[in-house]
Amino acid sequence: MKTVGIIAEYNPFHNGHLYHITEAKRLTNADYAVVIMSGNFVQRGTPAILDKYSRTEMALSCGADLVFELPVQYATATAELFAHGAVSLLNSLGFVDYLCFGSEHTTISDYQKLAQLLEKPPLELKRLLEDYQKQNYSYPTARSKALHAFLDKEQDWDILSFLSKPNTILGIAYLQALLRLHSNITPVILKRTDKGYHSFELENSIASASGIRKAYQEQQSLHSLSGYIPAPVFSILKKQERKTFPIEINDFSSLLYYKLHSNPPKEQYTDITMDFWNRIYKSYSYCTSFSQLCDTIKCKNLVYSSICRNLLHILLDTSAPDKKDIPGYLRLLGFKKEASWLLNAKRQASNRPLIPIITKVADAKKILSTKEYTLFEEDIKASHLYYHICHEKFGCCVKPEHQQGPIIL
Repeated sequence: MKTVGIIAEYNPFHNGHLYHITEAKRLTNADYAVVIMSGNFVQRGTPAILDKYSRTEMALSCGADLVFELPVQYATATAELFAHGAVSLLNSLGFVDYLCFGSEHTTISDYQKLAQLLEKPPLELKRLLEDYQKQNYSYPTARSKALHAFLDKEQDWDILSFLSKPNTILGIAYLQALLRLHSNITPVILKRTDKGYHSFELENSIASASGIRKAYQEQQSLHSLSGYIPAPVFSILKKQERKTFPIEINDFSSLLYYKLHSNPPKEQYTDITMDFWNRIYKSYSYCTSFSQLCDTIKCKNLVYSSICRNLLHILLDTSAPDKKDIPGYLRLLGFKKEASWLLNAKRQASNRPLIPIITKVADAKKILSTKEYTLFEEDIKASHLYYHICHEKFGCCVKPEHQQGPIIL
């Protein structure tokens, strides 16, 4: 029996995700697909367009067998920390054989080479990175330029183009995490067939989640999406429309304004500099929305997604996790009945240290350490804030987390 791991957001689930799950199983000859999925907030620094339980149901309806939640600290972190948290959870299950991710570039040796360099950078590469950062380039740009300069004499591919794609950056981060964890999980790359993560074009049946969100925002019609999402997903979206869908970043504008107005800078936000705080306080009083504030703060060394993540950390009162730590629990969001044995017999048969699986919120305090429970509480608070916005926007009462159980199909 083989199991393939997938790291995803499904924001929302679309035909490309269905293709990914199907092909991941085929390429690896896997019997089961385990998904680590962001909860109600995602790596772009925004709320998910749809609640996590509905997205779990979508994944299970379209080929996933187990779905676990990536804690909000990791789900809203940089690519490296996002990957570290998600890969750590797959590794801790003890029965995942493969990690399959989609990318435009499919030569695994290129990812391995860059992952090894970034995980243990030579002094010259460190110096180049520092030099570019001193020139006020954002970290992603500085890293790309440093790698390009370091590998200039030996590279046989366009490294700047390679590193400009979000999926290749995530792919490198996944391999870095596997190296760091000394994991036996084998990485597998699936060739992406759409026009890319940031593409807004809807030209064929496989479109990006960004394009699908934009299309719905412009047309306010689910029927405009019907050719780009599987039938079960369409049904779930229809059921949740004007209940927990669509949720957008600007729905949180008033809460963010209150948070910024009432709280001085805190040391706990280790990834937020005083310069960033100063830029916020020069702008937030006359910005009317979350997105407008992000646009106003944006500059050469601050990319939009990084700004969104920092503001979201302030709103949710979370900070970036330490790369040395790993999540100390698995939150089960849903499973198929025929895959439930994986959580018992196959997991117990592995020789890796087991971390607890949370199926009931009430059990968490009994089985988690103080540090782990603090992280878990951040997930609960973030979800309750998300559900509050659902109620405020649509008048829909969503069950609080202690009343929610895993989705079972």
